[in-house]
Amino acid sequence: MTDQPHAGLSEAIESLLYVSGEPVPMDMLVRATERTKREVMAALDGLERGLRDGQRGLRLLRLPEGVQLIS
Repeated sequence: MTDQPHAGLSEAIESLLYVSGEPVPMDMLVRATERTKREVMAALDGLERGLRDGQRGLRLLRLPEGVQLIS
């Protein structure tokens, strides 16, 4: 077991968003990852920072209907 409670969660969410190609509702991310909404939100925050700070060609878009990766 790891000391980081969200280890791997941001990467799993990024993969789900990448293959979706459209906004993914929060409840679907919670079910798919088997984590709490709070954990998913924290992982999304980390993913958003990582995309921004890593100067990658993707960014996270938060919409009322869900979350989406865009270029």
